[in-house]
Amino acid sequence: MVTGVQTCALPICCDGIPLLCAGCRTDEDATACVGYGRQRRAHFHRRVHSLRIFFRGTSDSPFVDELMRQYVLEIAYDGGAFRGWQSQPCGRGVQDSLERALRELKEKDRPVGAGRTDAGVHARAQIAGVRLSRDWEPRRLLLALNAKLPPSVSVIRTALAPPGFHARASALSRTYRYFIWNSSTCYPHIRPYVLWQPGEGYDWRRAKGAVRLFEGPHDFRAFCRTEECPGNTIRTVLRARLKTRGRLVVFSVEADSFLTNMIRIMVGSLLEIAKGRRDEEWLETLLDGVSTRAMNARTASPAGLFFWRAGYPFAIDWCTASGTREGKATEPPRGNDPA
Repeated sequence: MVTGVQTCALPICCDGIPLLCAGCRTDEDATACVGYGRQRRAHFHRRVHSLRIFFRGTSDSPFVDELMRQYVLEIAYDGGAFRGWQSQPCGRGVQDSLERALRELKEKDRPVGAGRTDAGVHARAQIAGVRLSRDWEPRRLLLALNAKLPPSVSVIRTALAPPGFHARASALSRTYRYFIWNSSTCYPHIRPYVLWQPGEGYDWRRAKGAVRLFEGPHDFRAFCRTEECPGNTIRTVLRARLKTRGRLVVFSVEADSFLTNMIRIMVGSLLEIAKGRRDEEWLETLLDGVSTRAMNARTASPAGLFFWRAGYPFAIDWCTASGTREGKATEPPRGNDPA
């Protein structure tokens, strides 16, 4: 029986996977070899880590889910620096920046986001899931990623993923907010993050009355970019509100999912109503499933649009950079609750 931890350059292998050190011919020997406490745990983790390294990136392996730990990231980014969330051939997707940061940490997984924001669209709390080969303490993962990411992206919170979590498929809803600045002048430091509409003559009360027509299941074919219109264009808007705060106008919309450019076209139609060029009846006809994109208003700029949050049916034990725990659920769909 071996009495000490054995190290050897010739490990016992199974199909190329290191399992036991040369001095440990059986699991019973390994148990005696590592003894108690820290040494025993260290020996076990060395064996599991070898399996993780072997199967890393092997998506068709039955062992991947068991060996890779999944983490949840809450990410904020300035969309003006990117061509959208999704990875791009030019490398200017938010996903690309996260992948580069993960590679510097010796991790190779591609993050999956809750929403695929377009070029120029910002995010306050994009949710992403990522599988990692190492066991990371959530706070250390947050700090390590932020040290590698560009200034236009920041990981705000991290957590171990709940069982069965998938950033996109598990999300019950997504909420976006669109910011409009209605004034003859605009503060330069907010200019990249709002749609600046100079001039008078906007009746936002008319737009507030029309915005609730979006709520419920509708065919949003007329609110989708023609080149990327899918076969099924029915979406369920759970909540839509328009609020004014002085010169600032905020359009908030929550739905199960969105079509390409859908929110920006919704904003364009609300601007037409606020300006008095269109009425609510016109908006209703656009939701009949027969109208086409050409019948709708222009697509508003991406500058004012933010991915605000995603709603999940379970709690996530978030960890912040300060190490504090925020064990609350990401907000589930609120439906038609009062504004």
